[in-house]
Amino acid sequence: MEWPADWGLRVRMLATMVLLLTVYLIIASGIATVIVGYTSGGGTVVYGLLALGFAGVHYWYAAWFLPRGLGATAVDPDEYPDLYATVERLARQADLPTPTIAVVDAEVPNAFVTGHSRRSATITVISGLLDTLEGEQREAVLAHELAHVKNRDAIAMTLASFLPTIALVILVASGLAFDGRDGGHDVPSGVVVLAPVSIVAWLVGSVFVRLFARHREIVADSGAVAITGDPSALAAALRSLSDELERVPDEDLRSVAELNAFFVVPVQSGFVGRFLSTHPPVERRIERLQRLERQLA
Repeated sequence: MEWPADWGLRVRMLATMVLLLTVYLIIASGIATVIVGYTSGGGTVVYGLLALGFAGVHYWYAAWFLPRGLGATAVDPDEYPDLYATVERLARQADLPTPTIAVVDAEVPNAFVTGHSRRSATITVISGLLDTLEGEQREAVLAHELAHVKNRDAIAMTLASFLPTIALVILVASGLAFDGRDGGHDVPSGVVVLAPVSIVAWLVGSVFVRLFARHREIVADSGAVAITGDPSALAAALRSLSDELERVPDEDLRSVAELNAFFVVPVQSGFVGRFLSTHPPVERRIERLQRLERQLA
């Protein structure tokens, strides 16, 4: 099928990787300075090896950890025959291998995709979505997730979403190291550097994740239309999910809020939630889909 490259998405993905590796290198430099004491040029190799180690662990385990953090379990065709058949058919239409399908038992109606590649992708469906959507609307949402796989943006989002978290963990660790040095005396220079750098990395990473995530959702909406040929089905699905999320208890919403960047429709609400959202407003996405429908007509 025709799948034109979106260079805006590709540039954002490349920038995400560069930013991520830069943060890893800074963190590795600080850790090497604090623990090993490398402050000369000879420590460059140590910094690089630590950075590559962080990146490798992150790359291989981030995609595995995210769905399991919600209690997702992989399912087979016998357990969810309709869901499995729909994903298999849509994947075939999109020229993709059938991804692993996982289900989370929760009321929040949503879905997301993770994985390091097209072959290792996992589509996780929260059972509330199966109760809320059916037919063409459900197909449209699943096609939206497959569009993320087709665009190869799932791994970039998986890695980018951990960037602010990593920076925050390093900030806390440097604070503990500072407190543990005799009331703050005789603190290694690496700790002094790590704290402000981690704050900057957290802020930059948080903003960048939102800018990248918003664009990738727009591109995935277009990809879903390319797969199904039905913009109105996705528009109706977005409206249904948005309305249903308003009725989900706050406690359930908070339990999955950390994965907002991956969801079809985010669970945040209110002015602050919209301002910091990783997605464009649902109304704007629906308007864009309606324009696509008029163009197709």
